[in-house]
Amino acid sequence: MAKTKLPQEEAVEVKKLTAEELENLVNVQQKINNITLNLGNAELAKQAMFVEYSKIKAEWDVVAKTLEEKYGQVNVNLSDGTIAPIDPSANPLG
Repeated sequence: MAKTKLPQEEAVEVKKLTAEELENLVNVQQKINNITLNLGNAELAKQAMFVEYSKIKAEWDVVAKTLEEKYGQVNVNLSDGTIAPIDPSANPLG
């Protein structure tokens, strides 16, 4: 089988960035990549904190229910542990 010759392509001048332009472009791209990576890591940390918050909130609910069964619905001063009845007039819904 005979080979068909393709017409010669015209020589095209290849243009290049200067070394300074290329270095600047690469540096900016690296900064974008670093920020993107850090945002991803921050999102993962945020999700982990939501999970941890849910666990601690469940623990808080158990402790609160146990104390409410023992003392009823009261206000507790977290600084010194004193218990005071809930003032119904302080509740805007009540």
